[in-house]
Amino acid sequence: MIKINISSGLEELRNWIGLIFLLFNRHHSNAAGLYELMSTKNILSEKTLFINMGYWENACEYDEACYALARILADAAEMSKDDAVLDAGFGFAEQDLFWARTFRPASIVGLNVTKLQVEIAIRRVRDAGLAGRIQLITGSATDMPIADQSVTKVVALESAFHFQTRQRFFEEAFRVLKPRGRIALADLLFLPLQSTPGPKKWLLNNLGRAAWQIPRCNVDSIGSYAEKLRRAGFTDIRIRSIRDQVLLPFRCYVRNRLNTSQPESRMNRSMKLLWWTASSGAKRNGALDYVLVSATRS
Repeated sequence: MIKINISSGLEELRNWIGLIFLLFNRHHSNAAGLYELMSTKNILSEKTLFINMGYWENACEYDEACYALARILADAAEMSKDDAVLDAGFGFAEQDLFWARTFRPASIVGLNVTKLQVEIAIRRVRDAGLAGRIQLITGSATDMPIADQSVTKVVALESAFHFQTRQRFFEEAFRVLKPRGRIALADLLFLPLQSTPGPKKWLLNNLGRAAWQIPRCNVDSIGSYAEKLRRAGFTDIRIRSIRDQVLLPFRCYVRNRLNTSQPESRMNRSMKLLWWTASSGAKRNGALDYVLVSATRS
């Protein structure tokens, strides 16, 4: 019993040290470190391994909202059975399993830099009998080990805000897409400050970016986001804010869930603090926006 308590205490200490490093690393570009800390223990889902904010327009539960977000992203990509899909930042491959069964693209290749997630996701795909259609690779979305003009769709489900940089990801997506191929993203925007902040607002602003591990170069308005896509070569750019269907209900869900007793037994206290901090900017007129994006390779 004593050994178990000591082991638990050491794990908690490691988590606090890791969290402090993430929050006070001024570059905010260690997404792999963030997800290694989360592992499968510190996520919000009940039945799945989704790690996104969900689309709540017709959803009452978190897992249901996560599936809904995966669905509207696939719809924005116009995903179909003839597609070769590249999923940039696939997490535990929950959306890939869903897309393979529901939209049935010919193939899905996933890229992810978090070793733990890749290992678990590969096992899950194998256990689901879908290894012939879903290939998961450890690799960067900003330096893709993918041939030129080899896929018809590039999708990123709540991951592109991590990439160093989002502009570089758009350029790589353009390179690997076939002519008339589409990119589609469900993406978190950390908005530029409209004025010089005071010390308190500056600190809260930086803690918010740190909680989400958003590099400064990825601070974007909808206008600058569209310009980055145009600069990469994309046309027919469509960007729609879905903040009210994502951020506001997600914030309510997180606050309610963290106030129950169950997360205490399933979630490290350091990760509970991280989720609380991350949801702080998800309020009306907060520092965050959330967009559904699609564009075409000319």
